[in-house]
Amino acid sequence: MIGVAVSDSPYGGYKDIGIVYNKDGYRPDSCSWDAQSVHNPHIKRYNGKYYLYYCATADPGENAHVKGKLSRRDRLQQNQKLGVLCFNSIKELLEGKFSCNEQPLLAPRTRVKPDNVLEPSPEGTVTKPDNLILVNPAVVYHPLKKKYYLYFKGNVYDPTWRGVHGVAIADAPEGPFIVQNDYVFEFETGDNRKLNAEDPFVWYHRKDNCFYAVFKDFTGGFTKGKPGLAIMYAEDGIHWKLPEHSLFMNKEIILKNGERIEVDRLERPQLLLDENDEPMVLYSACSVTPLNMKQDGSSFNIQIPILWNK
Repeated sequence: MIGVAVSDSPYGGYKDIGIVYNKDGYRPDSCSWDAQSVHNPHIKRYNGKYYLYYCATADPGENAHVKGKLSRRDRLQQNQKLGVLCFNSIKELLEGKFSCNEQPLLAPRTRVKPDNVLEPSPEGTVTKPDNLILVNPAVVYHPLKKKYYLYFKGNVYDPTWRGVHGVAIADAPEGPFIVQNDYVFEFETGDNRKLNAEDPFVWYHRKDNCFYAVFKDFTGGFTKGKPGLAIMYAEDGIHWKLPEHSLFMNKEIILKNGERIEVDRLERPQLLLDENDEPMVLYSACSVTPLNMKQDGSSFNIQIPILWNK
């Protein structure tokens, strides 16, 4: 499901005003490619119009072409693709006045996995960054090239699972997007391993003439410290580099009284930028205690004021 919350301040006080897409949620409906699970919304405004990018899936059923065995959950997970809703105002979105894709905005070009794979690619297929799944959209406009860059996450197995990222480029925010073969947000460690980002939020800073990305650092490998949020940059949006100090934020909450609370999760970072392309507020999904087996609603969204100091 995708819902909307509003506030008079970017720093908090948000109130839920309703579900706007996939109101039936996780049900056995295969009437569309995005019928059963819609998540990770990413909203942008271009040329006076809103574009809400999201990932979604539907179970292709037990008769789908599968190499090996897959549960319903695994079929849903491996069938994730990207879409976009287009609308003129939040009011119209709430009224259901939006356009959407009958077909996905982007779907994986390759489906390479040793076994237990939905709709496998032919033997010998070269894996692309948009392999198996497409999730976690992040869209940014390049004002010099007048192009829209859509960053996404895919999965590869070399030989075990690894999340990777790629980018697709379009002339318009609604596409069509052409996927590039470059792997982005990926760094060699020097010991035959690769560091991969997660949940990147990307923006273009016009004064600096470069792209920035804030992302989840699973292991602390990017910052050479504890897991948290890190930052990288690129002049062209394709070839990314780490600054000397790549830590963006520790995995903690700082209260108004100065107290620091370490948290288990600080994920899916999204930024509100000012008129100078500098971050004002970080929005993130958060959980203070371990989350995986929880069903009590104790995860939450958090708004953190940012003092941008490059």
